Amino acid sequence: MTDVEKEKKREEYKNKYRNTLAFQVRNNGHLIGEVKVKKRNFIKFAGVSLAAGAAIVVISIASSIIGTKETEPNEPVIVNPIGKDEEARYNIPYTIKPTDTISDIVFSYESDTNKAYDIIDRIADASDIKNVNTLRDGAEVTLVDVPASKLEQFGYTVDYSLVDPEDELKDRKSYVDKVLVVSKTPETQAEFELLRDKKESLAAQLRDYYGIDDAELKDYLLDHLLEEYRELCEQVEKYTGKDFDKYRTIYPLDETLAEEKTK
Repeated sequence: MTDVEKEKKREEYKNKYRNTLAFQVRNNGHLIGEVKVKKRNFIKFAGVSLAAGAAIVVISIASSIIGTKETEPNEPVIVNPIGKDEEARYNIPYTIKPTDTISDIVFSYESDTNKAYDIIDRIADASDIKNVNTLRDGAEVTLVDVPASKLEQFGYTVDYSLVDPEDELKDRKSYVDKVLVVSKTPETQAEFELLRDKKESLAAQLRDYYGIDDAELKDYLLDHLLEEYRELCEQVEKYTGKDFDKYRTIYPLDETLAEEKTK
């Protein structure tokens, strides 16, 4: 493919993904976010007339989407509180070192004594340890309930700045696919369908992404998809009440990226 053909293809994809409609989503009159949907997908859902560059949208849907109550853009609205005060925790594999004890390991990430001893018992059960005071050097165990903020001391991370960007993309798509399955109530069916349409549109774009060889175009689409999936995840969190952080995958820490981040 010549440079001219590559540039033409690049512009074709960029224009394709710019072709979106954005509109506000409201719940009982409260603004809860903005949804961007591909125009061709949106036309399936609502009657749209495009004239003189303006979109006249004729929609007959429940008031759960477009409310009549005026709301200030920055007004705080609580929709299905998620309980973010509790940090996400993970079970991770760990290789015992010569000086390790289970109690030392657990107390390095859990300061509450009662919780720590409960975790020690659960580690013993999960790893079939008969005596926690006699650990074999090199033995493989499963550490239980390690908080996200303590993962890096064990060589893992959920910080997307320390892993391949495609890993974040996979996590976000997986989260949306798992939690955005059915409408919560008949009253929120229209809102659900709008989010589902965006999910399907992004999934199609992701398939395009994996089929592209042009490195520059692929970088553009990766940035675009990350931005769109991050926005969709926020909207899906509000709609479902399910915290995205609880669905993150843990990844081995990339020491090179970690060093660059601290510079």
